[in-house]
Amino acid sequence: MRNLFSDCSSLTSLDLCNINAENAYSINNMFFNCHSLVSISLSNFNTKNARSLTNMFYSCSSLTSLNLSYFNTQSFTDISFMFYGCSSLTSIDLSNFSDNSITSINRMFNGCSNLAYIDISSFSKTYYYYYSLFDDNKPSNGIIIVKDETIEKQIKQYIPEWAFKYKN
Repeated sequence: MRNLFSDCSSLTSLDLCNINAENAYSINNMFFNCHSLVSISLSNFNTKNARSLTNMFYSCSSLTSLNLSYFNTQSFTDISFMFYGCSSLTSIDLSNFSDNSITSINRMFNGCSNLAYIDISSFSKTYYYYYSLFDDNKPSNGIIIVKDETIEKQIKQYIPEWAFKYKN
């Protein structure tokens, strides 16, 4: 599935409902540079064995929302740059992401200049490089849902103007 739709710059919508990607190890760059992609349906998209999702939605600058609630994240290790350059994305809910295996979240939201709501309440590791979630082109304010005060403190030092809420 790696690079499957990479550089399909004219692609505007896609329905991948019920696609079985169970045997895909790498979903890297799947929608890389799909600048015109406005909507994508990924319900029941099976990611059971996927390890790396680096750059999956990189530079999908027309996407305004994504529903990733169907993703099975138990094997994910690298989600770096996953939403890099998704400048129209306004909210993202990753509350279903298990971070038991995740080792890298670097620059996950770089260039997401309109992002105003992020739910990473399932992220429990305190050794992530939370400072690198955004770059200098970060949104000016928003809400981040986190698990606890420890993670809030780590993120708040890099984006102090954001509001934080806890989810138990």
